[in-house]
Amino acid sequence: MGNADGEPRPELIGLKAAAPLMFDLFELLPQTTWFSPPLDELEYQSCCSFSGFPAGPFCPNDTILVPYRTLRPPVCDYHQEIFLDPSSGLRINSTCGIPELAVRKTIVILPPLEEYYYRLRHPEFGSIPALAPHCTERQDLNPIQWIYPAEFTRVILPTDLNGKRQSLLLRATHRDADAVLYWHLDDIFLGQTRQEHSWTIQPEAGLHLLTLVDAAGNRASQQLRVQD
Repeated sequence: MGNADGEPRPELIGLKAAAPLMFDLFELLPQTTWFSPPLDELEYQSCCSFSGFPAGPFCPNDTILVPYRTLRPPVCDYHQEIFLDPSSGLRINSTCGIPELAVRKTIVILPPLEEYYYRLRHPEFGSIPALAPHCTERQDLNPIQWIYPAEFTRVILPTDLNGKRQSLLLRATHRDADAVLYWHLDDIFLGQTRQEHSWTIQPEAGLHLLTLVDAAGNRASQQLRVQD
């Protein structure tokens, strides 16, 4: 449909012109069945029904056919076993001792950034339970993660027509929706945010260190280079 030389035809809309013709052509094709699966090239593999990765020890299992010559992705580590204090319901770990009566529970733990975007479409998604006050968080469960900038990002801050230099918008997320984050640029304290974690800065040219800290002492640092 349309002109061979690419000249636009505003009255030719795909929904009204190309699509009806396509379905007319489909109706002219002989009836047939779908292609037979190439079973000689496939094998059954156990996978996590949540992530699709090869199933880990705590994953709900599913079985799918996959090409046996493809590279195997890593085993799913989203499903993890945690321990809860039976009296408070708070999470405990080896840094504060795991009593014999601790409650074992398997949950899905996403990195904070993935959890931030996943929750936008899945508000029912449950976050990891809060850590008991006398425990220390494992580094791999750091609840803070940068959204922007990424590590070692290089940026140029242009100047507007009025001569004013534009600002850089920083964004981060915390696993606890009500957490307070304390923002630092190099050794300078900028301020704090709650729930929506964003901050604008106008850094000078050069290499800078951005640091976020929460009330529990968790921190996430990121290097940023501002070009002239």
